[in-house]
Amino acid sequence: MHYLLQEALVHWPGPPVELGPEKVTITIDIRDFAERLRKLTESKTESVLLILNNVEAERAPGVVWELYLGLSANSIPNLESPFFVGTMALFSAGVRAHAHKEFKPAHFTFNANRAIATSLERNRAELSLVFVPSGPLVNGKPTRPQVKSRVRIGTVDLSVGILKEREVEKE
Repeated sequence: MHYLLQEALVHWPGPPVELGPEKVTITIDIRDFAERLRKLTESKTESVLLILNNVEAERAPGVVWELYLGLSANSIPNLESPFFVGTMALFSAGVRAHAHKEFKPAHFTFNANRAIATSLERNRAELSLVFVPSGPLVNGKPTRPQVKSRVRIGTVDLSVGILKEREVEKE
């Protein structure tokens, strides 16, 4: 078995990210870390992780957000894009209305190697992180997202994930 140890590399210095019915974009400056990021994306034992912490909503938002890292402003979001890193949905964790005793914000981790490698090939000094709201599929076709509750993301980080062998206890 494997597990990841994380080392923070880049912390987005902006205020918390607020998600609603519109696409939201934040920018992460990677100039000082570009060479380190390049080496990490080529590593067999390390990965670059996009980490969203302290994610919360008052109630279930009823929407899934597609996340794209490095997508240029004039590009159309596409799940097949090398910039697509995953989806974020709040169903229980992070939803205040679902907390039974103690509320715990949600936490999301995405492997960002492919998106960052593609961005570095294009010599980008900044990475855009784009959150695109997506409604459920009806008859195989996407519907317009209807956000029932805004979502707040406390922190956005790029971290190093180090792949390690987990020691197995002998009985």
